[in-house]
Amino acid sequence: MILAFLAALAAQPLPAPNAPINWELVVEDPSGRIEIDPGSISSERGMVRFVVRLVEDQPAADGSAVMVMRVLIDCPGRRVGYLGGAMYTADGRQLAARETPDVQLEPIEANSARDLYHRRVCGAPTT
Repeated sequence: MILAFLAALAAQPLPAPNAPINWELVVEDPSGRIEIDPGSISSERGMVRFVVRLVEDQPAADGSAVMVMRVLIDCPGRRVGYLGGAMYTADGRQLAARETPDVQLEPIEANSARDLYHRRVCGAPTT
């Protein structure tokens, strides 16, 4: 069942980095910000998926400034994995894209950006 769920998630396209989405700010610091698309949040049996956008204030050497990723969180297990993502320039030109067919879930560390995702999409307090 989980494999079918993951396969369906991987097949869904990512939104463009400048799509007219009401992005919700998760964290911001002097280097940039991390935002969640609240409309993308879906859940099945404790597994939550959503889309996140990372925006850098200064482009990297390769010109990348925005990354849009599809994220999967195992809420009760406090683990996170990435289903796929794409990198873009500040003006929205795609530089690279990658899907992750074999998602590896990793532990979520307290007080990290991943912990903020977990609290937002799972409604769980920080440990």
